[in-house]
Amino acid sequence: MMHGDEFLKRMEAGDPGVWDDLMPMLHHIVLGACNNLRVNDSSKDDIVQDVAIRVFTHWQSFSAQSALSTWIYAIARNRCLDEFRKRKVRGENHSHLPGDNTSISSPNEPSYDAKFELMLCVQQLLAELESQPPARHGSKRMIDVLQFWIEHSPTTEELAEFLQTTPQAAKQRKYEIRKFIESLCVKYCDNSDCSLDITWSAS
Repeated sequence: MMHGDEFLKRMEAGDPGVWDDLMPMLHHIVLGACNNLRVNDSSKDDIVQDVAIRVFTHWQSFSAQSALSTWIYAIARNRCLDEFRKRKVRGENHSHLPGDNTSISSPNEPSYDAKFELMLCVQQLLAELESQPPARHGSKRMIDVLQFWIEHSPTTEELAEFLQTTPQAAKQRKYEIRKFIESLCVKYCDNSDCSLDITWSAS
């Protein structure tokens, strides 16, 4: 997986091979964002292309303060939410979108508008996490830990390895993230579990 410093150096040098080397990673990240936000399959290829264009035309906005994968994921997430906004403007119902195999929503499933509002709320929540200052030396920003959590659903031991700390310290960090996310959910969405259903697994 390409790291942020390498990406910046190669882009600054005009390395033509950086595209081919980065695209498998970018493709994986963007599809992960699409799946997390339950984007229609027919839109995924367009979103991958749009994110790739954004990454390679706005690469100088990447500061390397967060992981390259986190930056790409944020771009992908925002592009997915743009797709939902367009659908809402067009008056499309999520349960009848092309490529959606669910023709009738479950009585207990949130409506399309409710899901859309939830996604916008979660976008605000993650944007606040991304605005946090760089982590202290030897630590990781909360958004980076959360991204790892989203992508890998790690055990406490795996999280400890990622954080390069003890399982007990990792467990405490996970608890702190939960509580902080809950506070942001209350702030932006008026409930304490806004993000857990649609964006990541909190198990």
